[in-house]
Amino acid sequence: MTVTVVGTGNEFRQDDGVGPVVTQAIQLRNPAGMNVVIQNGEASTLLDTWAGSELVIIVDAVVRNPSAGTAHPGKIHRITDRSVENFGKLTSSHGLGIMEALALAAALGRQPRHLVIYTVEAQDTGYGVGLSPTVAASVPLVVSAILADVRDFCHRIPPFASTPGHLIRGE
Repeated sequence: MTVTVVGTGNEFRQDDGVGPVVTQAIQLRNPAGMNVVIQNGEASTLLDTWAGSELVIIVDAVVRNPSAGTAHPGKIHRITDRSVENFGKLTSSHGLGIMEALALAAALGRQPRHLVIYTVEAQDTGYGVGLSPTVAASVPLVVSAILADVRDFCHRIPPFASTPGHLIRGE
C-alpha cells in the first residue's frame, strides 16, 4: 500500500509555505512506506504525484476574506473525499489549486482512491520566508493528525510492502 503526503505551497510566500513545513516535519519522523512530496500546488502535476497511491493526504494554505469577519489564521480544516465539496468555501492560495486538480482527475479517471485534505487558514501570504506565529502553532497539530490518519488507514488495509519513506520535491 502506498500513502502519499503532499505539502503544496510556496515557501517564499510566508504562510503559503505551511504545506511544505508540515511535510518536512513528517519526513523528519522517517515514516516507512510513505511518499512525502513538496509541490507548488499546480493542478496538473498533482495527478502524477498521487498516481498509484491508496491514500493521498494534501496540506495547503487557504485564505478567507478578512473583511467579511470570517478569517481565523491558523485554523485547521480536515476535508475528506466524502466532504470535498466543502473545500469550495475556502480559497486556495494558488491560482489553480486542489479543487481544479480533483476536477481534472475526475474527468480523466485519475482520482485518488482515498483522499484527506488539511488546510490551514493563512494570515499573511506576502513575500518572505517563515510562517506567522498563529500558523506555525498549527503545524504540530496537523502533523499529529496526519500521522494518526495514516495509522488508522494502515490498520484498515493490510500493507503490501514496507519501504522507507522519502522526500520528493515537485516542480
